Amino acid sequence: MEKNSESRNNKKKVIGIINYGFGNIPSLKNALDYLGYKSVIINKSQNPKKYTHIILPGDGFFPKAAEVLRKKKWDSFINNALNEDKKLLGICVGMQLLFSYSSEGAGSEGLGIIKGNCDKFNNNKNYSIPHIGFNFVNFNNFNSEFKKNTGYFYFIHSFRVKKIREKDILIANSFYGEDFVAFINKKNIFGAQFHPEKSGIQGLSLIKNFLDC
Repeated sequence: MEKNSESRNNKKKVIGIINYGFGNIPSLKNALDYLGYKSVIINKSQNPKKYTHIILPGDGFFPKAAEVLRKKKWDSFINNALNEDKKLLGICVGMQLLFSYSSEGAGSEGLGIIKGNCDKFNNNKNYSIPHIGFNFVNFNNFNSEFKKNTGYFYFIHSFRVKKIREKDILIANSFYGEDFVAFINKKNIFGAQFHPEKSGIQGLSLIKNFLDC
């Protein structure tokens, strides 16, 4: 009975995946399909009303990704979605784009939804860059289902957010030669520096927690 009820609730949710040319969309869609949620790949920055949750994936070069977001008006789409209380999850570069600025390349402004900067890992001869592989993420600051997600997730990145200036943001940290921000939550905004869609059962559990918010 509970499974049937959960299945009906899942079908009421429509997850939009922003396709702006960055991110591993097939893996993400496969994860959502496996969990039993309806997902739609969004190719144009039109009205977000039909979606309950929106995911901004990301792989690659921050300045180019930020340029495309603005050129294709995805920045307006995202802001409209948040104003309509849609839930947003940024993944990897998609999370970094939520912040004010990245020093990658010649430097580029992000969406500025959350105050903070994204910079390259500090030089440490014991830790090669990029950071690739599974690493431990501590969700102990979360008094919610996310706290149960404390464990190992898959990362691939050279840049990270070291500190967040804003208050009232829940932060999960990881360590790779230094502490860095691995996951955030501020009201209806979520961000994962790691790839939950590539993190096995642990990642699927986190995606489900986001979609159940």
